[in-house]
Amino acid sequence: MFTTRPRSRTHPFQFPAFWGLIAFGVAAWGAWKFELVPLSLFVSHEQLHVPEEDLPPPPEGVEPSNRHLIHSQTVDAPAVVQQVIPPPSSSSISVAQAEPSPAEVQLASASNQIPARNQLDETTEAARQLAERGDEIGALRLLSELYWQHPELRDSISGDMNLLANRIYFETTKHYLPPHRIDFGDRLETIARKYDVTWEYLARLNGLDPHRIKSGETIKVLPGPFEAVIDLSRQTLTVHSHGYFVREYRVQLGIDQPAPRGQFHVVDKVTNPTYYGLTETIPEANPANPLGEYWIALNDEAGTLSGFGIHGMNAAAPQDNRGFIRLSNDDVNELFDLLTIGAKVSIRQAN
Repeated sequence: MFTTRPRSRTHPFQFPAFWGLIAFGVAAWGAWKFELVPLSLFVSHEQLHVPEEDLPPPPEGVEPSNRHLIHSQTVDAPAVVQQVIPPPSSSSISVAQAEPSPAEVQLASASNQIPARNQLDETTEAARQLAERGDEIGALRLLSELYWQHPELRDSISGDMNLLANRIYFETTKHYLPPHRIDFGDRLETIARKYDVTWEYLARLNGLDPHRIKSGETIKVLPGPFEAVIDLSRQTLTVHSHGYFVREYRVQLGIDQPAPRGQFHVVDKVTNPTYYGLTETIPEANPANPLGEYWIALNDEAGTLSGFGIHGMNAAAPQDNRGFIRLSNDDVNELFDLLTIGAKVSIRQAN
C-alpha cells in the first residue's frame, strides 16, 4: 500500500520576493510623502496648460506667468473646465510709459467714455448670467479682464467682483478643484506647497487649526500662487491669482522717499518685526514700533534693496516715511496669509 506525504506549503512571508515588494512599496510611499520624488511623477499637468494664443498678451517687458485651469465642480453638475485669465493685460499701464499732457488725457477720456460704458454694461450683464448658471469662474474672468483693462470702471464693478472673489477664494461652500483628502502623516505645509499657496491661507480658507488636521478629512484647495500689483496713483494693492481678481486693499505711502517702481518679489515674512530706523532700533511689541505686527520684505531680482517692504500700522507710534507701503492691520494680516515667499509684486505709477 502506497502512502503519500503531505505537500509542504510555504507561507508567503517566507519568500524573499514578498519582503522585497513590501520594502519597495514602503520606500516609494516615503519618497512621495517626504517629497523626495518630484510631484510631476504622480500628478498629470496636462490639464494645467492653456495655449498662449488663447490669452491676451502680458504687460510689455514682463514674462508671462504659468497658466492654470480651474475646474468648476458641484454635486449637481459635471466638471466644467474654465480658462484662467492672464496677469494684467497689455492695456495696463507700463511703469516706463511717459505721462501724456492734460489735453491728451481729456481728449482720450471723452472719446473712450461711451465705448467703455457700453463695455461695462455688456460685461456685467454677461457676468451676471454666468453667475446665475453657477459659473462663478467665468463670471470672475469677465470682470477681472474689465478691471485690468479699464481702471476707471473699477468702482462700478467692485461689488459684484468682490462677491465672486469671496465665494471662490474665501468660502468653502463650493469647490472648484477636487477636494484634497488629508492622508495619515500629512502636514498643512506640505499640502500647501503642492498647490503653491501658504499653509496660512489653507488654514484661513478651511477654518483649520494647522496643528490639528485629521486624516480622512477633505479640504478646499485652489491653485496658486497669489501675486500683487501696487498702483501708486490710486494707492491700491490688488491681489490676483493668474489674473483673477482676489482682493483690493487701500495703502498708505511714504512721502519722504517715494516707493520704487518695477518688478519685485517677496523675500521674507516676519511676525512682530523689529524696526530698524535711521537713528534707532525698536524691538518687537514696543509701543514705539511703527511696523505693526507683520512685515513683508520685498526686493528686486538683483537684490539691490534693503529694508523695503509692506507692513501694518501702529497708531501710537510715529510713521516711517521712507517709502514703505502701509496697510491696515487686518488687511496686512490677510495679505501675509496670501503671499508666498517668492510671490511677484509689481509697483506701478498709473497716468
